Amino acid sequence: MKYAVIKNSHYTGVVYDEVTQLILNHHLSQGESIAPIERLPVPLEYQDEIPIYGQRVDLEIIKKAKLLEIAVLRYLAECNGIVYNGIEISTDRESRAALAQAAFRAKEDPTYSIRWKAKNGWFELDAPSLIAIADHVATYVQNCFAKEFLLQEQIAQASSEEELEAIKWEE
Repeated sequence: MKYAVIKNSHYTGVVYDEVTQLILNHHLSQGESIAPIERLPVPLEYQDEIPIYGQRVDLEIIKKAKLLEIAVLRYLAECNGIVYNGIEISTDRESRAALAQAAFRAKEDPTYSIRWKAKNGWFELDAPSLIAIADHVATYVQNCFAKEFLLQEQIAQASSEEELEAIKWEE
């Protein structure tokens, strides 16, 4: 799959074979978006062997770019972390797996406790606390996906660039 950079509804000529978080963040910060494309954009002309792009991107491509943007913003929110009873819990996927494992043990053994390293220090957590934190994290992550789903529906129903621009991931 190839990815093309779009600015002001036009291709910029920048194309990637794959997109990293760093690349996407850079282009979003420049008011640009990145869309998965099936075919490379065709330059309108060449100036000193440099391709010049100017063709307007159709709405379906802009929708794909918006979907990618929303998916990345959901992922960032999903992994951003939460605060639960003063404990700053990491919610990246590796931390969630470790938390789920600890919560599973806590459900099996009500006397289980663990020293948990949070973003803001070490905490001694008993079984009910571990289970409550794991449930809170799971709900938080599911809410991030539910929000992405709703925004995807809005993107699918949008009939203009203005409507797409109005769709934002807001905390």
